[in-house]
Amino acid sequence: MKLYSILFEQAEKEFISYTPPKFALYVQEGYANGLVLINCNKFLQSLKNTDISINDYIAGMIMVEDSYDGCLGAKQVTNVAGSPSYKGAGITMYALASDYFGSPLTSDRGHSSSVAAIETWTKIENSSEWKKVGQGLDNYRDSDLGKNYFKISGTHPNRKALNLGNTPATPEEIDDCPLPTKQGSVLTINDTIKILGTADAYKYNGPLKAKPLIDRWESLKDQINSDPEKHNPDKFDLDEQIEDAATWLFNSRYKGSETTR
Repeated sequence: MKLYSILFEQAEKEFISYTPPKFALYVQEGYANGLVLINCNKFLQSLKNTDISINDYIAGMIMVEDSYDGCLGAKQVTNVAGSPSYKGAGITMYALASDYFGSPLTSDRGHSSSVAAIETWTKIENSSEWKKVGQGLDNYRDSDLGKNYFKISGTHPNRKALNLGNTPATPEEIDDCPLPTKQGSVLTINDTIKILGTADAYKYNGPLKAKPLIDRWESLKDQINSDPEKHNPDKFDLDEQIEDAATWLFNSRYKGSETTR
């Protein structure tokens, strides 16, 4: 479906548009860099009624980490989750992160990617709204002899890895990117490519933009703070409320690398 990152069929003849004014985007900064997609009306209701489910007012969340001098400067997606109440919110978070940070994305290279995340990366790899950066990444595993490079070909679930030894495809190190090992517990390359989200880095070039959603959050926050007795009678800390809810959403959806939906 064209513009799948914005419009998703929730039911017959019903769509969700992840745009303002219905939705807003919260930016989490500090020890973690993340984005949280909020249903504005549901969030307002949650401040006055604690029976409102987090799944109803948090549509999706994403957290990323820097690759520093590797992976062509791509941000690594470490945590991502979409609420079951909002179809397609998960892949929307990837698009919003790429647009907001102005950088390509790659999958988690420190630990692993879940089945659901791998399926999302497969969609990204085949989408006209995403463009692979450069000629691809020089994927490697660390060994006693230094970096052991692999050429990853094919797509999930039929990936193959060709051992290139200590010879990368390109001499530059900026495209070197470590393969995930579940913090060292995955030992073979065949098991490694099963937990790899994507072998490359991709940048979003579609129509969804983060800034209008972030501006909507600022206006929503101003609305709440202008009349706290009406909108926030229990005086919840808004940042803490959203960040805790995003953490809850991820923990409720992610149960290890075998997580599906």
